[in-house]
Amino acid sequence: MLFLPVMHAIVPDAPRLPAKLCAPNVLPLNMADRPPPAKPGYYKRPAAAVERGGGFYVPGLEGYKLRLAVSLVLSVGIVINRVLSPGEVAPSQITSELLGATSCILLLAQVVDERANEREAKEQALRTLAASRLEERKDICPKLSGAFAERASFAAATLLSLTPANLVLLIDMASSGRRSAASGDADRMPDGLLLRYGRSRAANVCPPQEILFTKLGGMDSAYLTDVDEAFMLAPSTASVVLQRCGTHDVLLLASDQPAFTDKQRLWISQVASLLRSRTA
Repeated sequence: MLFLPVMHAIVPDAPRLPAKLCAPNVLPLNMADRPPPAKPGYYKRPAAAVERGGGFYVPGLEGYKLRLAVSLVLSVGIVINRVLSPGEVAPSQITSELLGATSCILLLAQVVDERANEREAKEQALRTLAASRLEERKDICPKLSGAFAERASFAAATLLSLTPANLVLLIDMASSGRRSAASGDADRMPDGLLLRYGRSRAANVCPPQEILFTKLGGMDSAYLTDVDEAFMLAPSTASVVLQRCGTHDVLLLASDQPAFTDKQRLWISQVASLLRSRTA
């Protein structure tokens, strides 16, 4: 069909062919029907999958376990290479072994750090789960006078807002731990517990005076990051601050995190001065 324009140029009166016969039969293409381009998979280069966290992995060696396995294999290979090397070791071999040993040490350091972070994340998840099962409480012993009960409520609310504490207890050590509330009477305050503000376990118990005397040890305050089960607090409790605020009264602040700073403990001691006397 390339000769048609030439013939028409030579012979002006030559008949023209219909446009439908000359034009190619082109069908409209719907872009929506075109399949999406294939995305390059991770399996083309497994190293990229490991670097970018793709779907490629060795079953049983997820996370830090793959680095641990690689570092152990390399360490064994370096040792075997040194043992089986005949004669005097060349400087180039020593350099290679030093580079390999350095790589193994770096991999092991990453394994230790990642394992510690994973363990900490699991512990935090368990604390969060345990804390979600606690009840929000605002209980005041009816034996307290109106003025002192108001001061105690203000002190507890202030400490909950200024510190990482999620529970504030005001305890009378002279009577704490003698008797807890009956199991069927959840609304009754146990002996020795004067105030309870914050998220507390459902069991209506009070830390016994023996554990309070032991942990204070004759001091006015104590900061504990290893919380004994004898405190009868929630399992998610990670730290406790004890602060004397009277002859027999003690403020107990509990938190799900070991996060009480020196400045916050100073605030606790200043707020506790409001509760030194129940009659004033």
